[in-house]
Amino acid sequence: MSLFNINSVIENSSGFGLPFSDTIWSATLAADTDTLLTVPGGSSLGKPMDNVNKFIAVFSYEDETDTFVRLNAVADEPAGAAFAAGGSELAPNARYCEAGDIIHARSIGGGDIVVAFYAI
Repeated sequence: MSLFNINSVIENSSGFGLPFSDTIWSATLAADTDTLLTVPGGSSLGKPMDNVNKFIAVFSYEDETDTFVRLNAVADEPAGAAFAAGGSELAPNARYCEAGDIIHARSIGGGDIVVAFYAI
């Protein structure tokens, strides 16, 4: 039996095999409104490293919603038809974050979002 390695689970896969998280947050996003979530400071699924709690945030979204996510800055929507520099990502599956970071989410038409945290 191989050891559970969260890094191999979140790279190029759906996250099959993750344990249930004990730290889950959810919200119904209002249309075109920046919604904030402060990354919590602890979880029993992991322990602090170097006095900073480090996590993988795993995101779930309501079907058919365009939800943009950004860390520590206001989530923005695309500027238009031409490519432009931006900082938000469209519906990421999972991202690294630390306790005290602020996750921003914005949905063009509104919708539900769920964030499950896994300590690393």
